[in-house]
Formats: sequence, C-alpha cells, structure tokens
Amino acid sequence: MKLILLLMLFTSAGKFQSDKVYVCRSGSSYAYHNRLCQGLRKCTHRIDTVTVREAMTTGHKKPCGYRY
Repeated sequence: MKLILLLMLFTSAGKFQSDKVYVCRSGSSYAYHNRLCQGLRKCTHRIDTVTVREAMTTGHKKPCGYRY
C-alpha cells in the first residue's frame, strides 16, 4: 500500500513540473497563469507557453492568485 502511494506521489509531482503554464513577458510580471486566467487576459505584452519549472527560472516564482 505504501509503495502505491509513493508511486502516485512521484508520478503526480513529475506531471506538475511538466504541465504547461502561461507567462506574460512584461518587466513587472511575477506569476504564471493557466490558459483561462483573468490575470493573463490583462497582459499587454507577449505571452509565452512554458513549463512550471521554466516559469520559475525566469522569475515567475508563484502561481497567479486568480485561478490557482
């Protein structure tokens, strides 16, 4: 039973890191968004699709507060 729980945990953690998120490429942007996010619709700059890991390494360290 413990083995199954551990496998589920590691599988879901890996999936989270590879899920696609969206970032606004403005100078003041600090969060990543999902595709339906209200905060993302306010972006007036280029919007890129990246992984969570890529978003975090480019300064978008937390999820947006609207949809996460």
